[in-house]
This record gives sequence, structure tokens and C-alpha cells, in this order.
Amino acid sequence: MSDDDQTTAESPMHDTSTQHTDESAGDEPAERANDANDDEESSELVSERARRYFDYAVLVALGVLGFVALVQFYLSASNAINRWISPAYRSLFQAAFNLAVLLITGAAISLQFRRMGGE
Repeated sequence: MSDDDQTTAESPMHDTSTQHTDESAGDEPAERANDANDDEESSELVSERARRYFDYAVLVALGVLGFVALVQFYLSASNAINRWISPAYRSLFQAAFNLAVLLITGAAISLQFRRMGGE
């Protein structure tokens, strides 16, 4: 085999490797763009998940707050009703106070559920 034959045999291999390198260099921006899109999508998923957890935390806090307020208000209202209202009307006033607290707490919880489900 002569030097000319060896050079000719190496040339196509060299050109192929050059083309392969050029093709892979052309693919890198597309891969980087895909990576950037993946990063944006994952950050959106993380922010959606964080928002969902925050909404649940607000819902739990409203539930606990409503329960504590309900118990304290009930005890205070019962004490006031026993002191100021005649025995014939005490149960009616206690029921009205309990209903008002329950409606306010229920409206706040319903608003939070609607906000969580609407978006």
C-alpha cells in the first residue's frame, strides 16, 4: 500500500469525524433549549406544589382558628346569656349565637375551598 492510498483511506474517515463533530455542535443549542424548558416546567411544578401546600395550610389554620373561636365564644356567650337572659329564653339565645359563629366559619372555609378549586 502506498502513501497515496493510505492518505485517501484516511481522508473519508477524517471528513466523517469532522461532520459528526459539526452535527453534535449543532445539536447542543437545541439540547440547551430543551434543558431550559425542562427547568422552567419543573420550577412551575414546584411553585404550583408550594402554592397548593400553602392553600392547605391556610385551610387548616382557618379550621383551627374557627374551632378555637367557636369554643371560646360559646363559653363566653353562655356565661353572658346565663347572666343577662331570663331562663325561659336562654336556649334560644345560645342557639342563635352558635349558629352565627358556625355560619361565619363555614363561609370562610367555603371561600378557601372555592379559591383552591377555581384556579
